[in-house]
Amino acid sequence: MTTSRVVRKSLAGLEDFLLGKGSATQTRNGQDYPITKLNLIWPVYSQAELDALDTDIAKHALFNGKILDWSGTAWADSYEEQIATAGQTAFTVTSTSGKNYYINGVKQARSSYTVTSDTVVTFSAGLTLGDIVEISS
Repeated sequence: MTTSRVVRKSLAGLEDFLLGKGSATQTRNGQDYPITKLNLIWPVYSQAELDALDTDIAKHALFNGKILDWSGTAWADSYEEQIATAGQTAFTVTSTSGKNYYINGVKQARSSYTVTSDTVVTFSAGLTLGDIVEISS
């Protein structure tokens, strides 16, 4: 299967596009997908800067070496790590929305796990004692 990608951008300036005022369309396999904002990670250097971010625009921030996600009400760390017990399959996480799952540093294919609720992910095979499960955006 061949995938073609074409991006068309309006005449809006880059700053307008970054702030959600420009527009673009990405075409994948003949279907148009509008792009209205870029999901950038905004570096901030103080709590005051983080608190001052316009959360209508900024949904991700880099602060103190951590990537934070805007939940709609607060900034939350987007990275979690858990250590598996022998045979463990289900893991309770802060949120399963838009997450990637890694076992011992290897990204897991979507077919290897099931999101069973907003806060539980279940792997199809039991893990080994001490396996490191990483959850990130």
